[in-house]
Amino acid sequence: MRNQPQQAILFQLVFAVVPTLVELFITATVLTQRCGEKYALATLATFVAYCAYTSWITEWRMKIRRNLVRDRARERNNCCMFQDTEFFQHSQ
Repeated sequence: MRNQPQQAILFQLVFAVVPTLVELFITATVLTQRCGEKYALATLATFVAYCAYTSWITEWRMKIRRNLVRDRARERNNCCMFQDTEFFQHSQ
């Protein structure tokens, strides 16, 4: 069980990140040779902008999710405390 996070990261690197970077390099090379540097730079800039936007949206969604989980835990705790107080009052 301890190796599971490392395996997940390694799996993502080997099967997602590395092939994407290789494909991006090949695409930039072909575009540079056939169409000029402007198209290759436009492709790289678009890729970087997409990565930045995706990262920003993911962080925004995770912040909302963390707040929801925290609020649910607080509500559950308050409900349990209310029930405990009510039980204690009726038992006396």
